Amino acid sequence: MLYLLPQLKVKGRYQEEWVTTWESELINMNISDYKIILPYQKSYSPTNYFTNEEKAIENELRQISILNKLVKRGDVIFWLDLDYPGFSNPFNYFLRARFGDGIRIAGLLHGAYFNRGDIWSKVDRKYFDKSIFSVVDKVIVGSRSFYNDIKNNLELSDKELEKLVWKPFPFFYKRYTPDWEEKEKANMIVKWRKDNKIEVDGQIFNFLPKETFLGYLSKARVFVLEKERTDTFGYSVLEALASGCAVKVSKKVGVLGDFDWKGVFEDGNVDVSVEDLKNFYSQNLQYFGILEKAGREILEVVINEFKK
Repeated sequence: MLYLLPQLKVKGRYQEEWVTTWESELINMNISDYKIILPYQKSYSPTNYFTNEEKAIENELRQISILNKLVKRGDVIFWLDLDYPGFSNPFNYFLRARFGDGIRIAGLLHGAYFNRGDIWSKVDRKYFDKSIFSVVDKVIVGSRSFYNDIKNNLELSDKELEKLVWKPFPFFYKRYTPDWEEKEKANMIVKWRKDNKIEVDGQIFNFLPKETFLGYLSKARVFVLEKERTDTFGYSVLEALASGCAVKVSKKVGVLGDFDWKGVFEDGNVDVSVEDLKNFYSQNLQYFGILEKAGREILEVVINEFKK
């Protein structure tokens, strides 16, 4: 049995879509021997910029309780977030003590203590991050830059490094639609500010529902990422590129550094025509195609653990 354990669903964040994303891939791969454990089915409003802390903790603790009653020798466990809120890894040690190599554990790692602006960057969590590689069989990261940062910061052994895998995370660009006519009418700029507020042509929002945010992106010409935190994958910039925007960033991090994306500007002024945006969009389609298939590639890495 494959047990898939998603993060808490949060309004306006990619987690809202991920259960559907991964289950669709499992169905497309004709895999039926799986169970998704997500105690809280509804989407919650964030209490900080990326999650609802209280509900995220409750969700993961309930996942652990449910999984503990179900798991048996020969099963594969796939955590969709190994680092937050972080109770999964102590439980993984418990499972390893209980079953030894009789179960396989894999997971996605979204961030680490050395990522500037990450929730864990305020504490020295090096030992905890390193300990993930002692117990998990496959640790999958979404960008080469994060892959290299892990190698440079965690001082992993050769055996532990063999567990580290770089595979882009899935992104379905067809969910996002550029509104070329509106882009022609208005030279709108959307900013994700350093304080994690959203600014749309000077109007500032503490929070925007997902559909509202994407509605602005579909009409905007430029998306500016001012956040100082290190982006280990980069969903927000992908959403902007898929919405037909040019993107201005301080440096190429996460998936921005993995492919030769068109329409990405590091610093400097961005003055683009709608014709420019259409050209950027068409040239990026090949990379969106790669990301659209990424979920299957990750699941193949995880499912291969069945064979060991």
